[in-house]
Amino acid sequence: MSEDLAAWAQTRPQPLPVVQVPADGRMTPIELRVVREALGLSREQLAEALNVGLRSVDDWESGRRPIPDGVRDDVERIEAYTAEVADQLAAHLLEHAGPDPVFEVYDRDADMPGLDLPGAPLPPTARWWRAVAYRVAEDVPGLRIVGAPRRT
Repeated sequence: MSEDLAAWAQTRPQPLPVVQVPADGRMTPIELRVVREALGLSREQLAEALNVGLRSVDDWESGRRPIPDGVRDDVERIEAYTAEVADQLAAHLLEHAGPDPVFEVYDRDADMPGLDLPGAPLPPTARWWRAVAYRVAEDVPGLRIVGAPRRT
């Protein structure tokens, strides 16, 4: 940790402030947003995966409406699936890629090849694939993430 970052951490209130967490286990608005972004999902993509309207996701993330029971389970299912895909790809690269592993990512959904991902809780998108690439890079030393050529 850099000296500046360590100094900043020392100025933080100790202990950190306690925030209001729903006692019923529901997600908080910011928790939903953070997890959605970490999964590389837009609000539209999350709405599609949860089979709800975009306005529902917007209302949940803004705190205008409470996040319903069950959304945490659905989001955790997507998270677990994403982690499983990343783990399998990392294992494959570690076994087969040799000394210079490369992971190809896509700028646009239209550039992606058709991926047949069994049991996928949502259609794979370029943004989600980039989130997978980040997870794979955490487990594969020296992994180079490269952009795929655009389809014309």
